[in-house]
Amino acid sequence: MQFSIFTGTGFTVLNASNADVAGVELENFFALTEHLRLGTSITWLDAEYGDGIPVEGLDNRELTQAPDWAWTVNLSYERPVTERLAGFFNANWAYRGSHHVANDLHDKQSSYDLVGLQVGVRTLDGRWDVRAWCDNCFDKDYATGYFNQPFYFDDNLTQYQGQFLGPPRTWGVTLRMNF
Repeated sequence: MQFSIFTGTGFTVLNASNADVAGVELENFFALTEHLRLGTSITWLDAEYGDGIPVEGLDNRELTQAPDWAWTVNLSYERPVTERLAGFFNANWAYRGSHHVANDLHDKQSSYDLVGLQVGVRTLDGRWDVRAWCDNCFDKDYATGYFNQPFYFDDNLTQYQGQFLGPPRTWGVTLRMNF
């Protein structure tokens, strides 16, 4: 297992001697009616670095990007509206538990939920579909990575912590065509 650590002016690649990973994932899809489908998944993960990690504070710490719990729920509805067209709707909710997003920083990203929606029309033969959609509909702020910013110090002479943020609320209309 390798990971890179920011040193203030560059990165150093280090080897971890070992990691212990165990977990369970359950996933299922249900046809609630002829037109309504429910998809669910849940994951429990116990993932930790072992002993002898070359970075202070990582021995026996949870692995980066490995929350204890994560789950999703997806509800889809599709129904013919004419002889050639079907209307559809999809709503999905994803939860991700608190987790580390950097090896060299000990702060954790708080748990967060993301919601996505789609509504549209498609041809029954699959030639085209058009949909309006929204991702991260409630505009949740969350970090996908933390980093130390080079050459920036605050009044306490500690290095500034920056973040790579997940996508904000995005929405649009998509037209897909198959030739």
